[in-house]
Amino acid sequence: MAVISSNKIHDGRDGEVEVSDSGVSTRRYTEVWRVKTNSNTDDATVVEAACPRTGAIYAYDPGARCRRVRSSNTSFSKLVWIVTCDYSTGREIEENPLNDPAEIEWVTNQHSVIAVKDIDGDWICTTAGELYDPPPEVDDNRWCIKIKKNLEAVPAWILQYRRAVNNNEVTIDGITIAERCAKMSAIRISPVQERNDIQYRVLEMNIEVNEETWDLEIENAGFYQTSGGSAGTRSHILVEDDQGNLVKVVKPWPIDEAGVKIESPTPINVVFNRFRVYPEKDFSVLPLT
Repeated sequence: MAVISSNKIHDGRDGEVEVSDSGVSTRRYTEVWRVKTNSNTDDATVVEAACPRTGAIYAYDPGARCRRVRSSNTSFSKLVWIVTCDYSTGREIEENPLNDPAEIEWVTNQHSVIAVKDIDGDWICTTAGELYDPPPEVDDNRWCIKIKKNLEAVPAWILQYRRAVNNNEVTIDGITIAERCAKMSAIRISPVQERNDIQYRVLEMNIEVNEETWDLEIENAGFYQTSGGSAGTRSHILVEDDQGNLVKVVKPWPIDEAGVKIESPTPINVVFNRFRVYPEKDFSVLPLT
């Protein structure tokens, strides 16, 4: 049970160039092989092992790869097969699926964010210098990098990278992203796939980019102040009412870095606190290429 000869033949060879409606040009080629075996029971799996496999490079056009292999037993002999190999340009694939490069796509996702400053860096507030309560929200579009990569198995790191942000600079598709500006927003692992008798899983990652970092930034305001930082005595913030009486504030009041009430808060002197709320991981170890 083996192949005793395999020869490329001219009958059936062809090629074409097609331009899609979107303007993408695709080159296609067909090669045909006559294969002879020594057993009537040999099937396509035996025959195709002697011919180019999916992912093989077309000899006359290195940009084209074998995408499909079809085997047909001839009508005149159970020992003779015709194998047709179809090649085309497009996404690069290899004979070994684990060697395929990552497939990367950039898209934007729309979100609503609180608007604190306008495009000139000026505070968004009333003509009296008061911040709006509640603050206005505007649309924001963030880049989402969608990455597909073939892996041998489910990666061990998958449990640690959910919601993670990058702990240092990382370069994806030639673009450098600053630390804590890339966040893993979605991970998907496909069922087991197979190409050329090699099993693999397809990893899909969505990495969302926030150029201002994914740290939480929130106004330093509350109902209490302290007399000496976080370790000091805490007391209610009091303000004068219309009759000049000191009363407890009924909404969060801005306090400074030391936790003390800001007497005349304005958009210029209010304080914003920044917190790191997402786990930080090394994104450079991810399969990004």
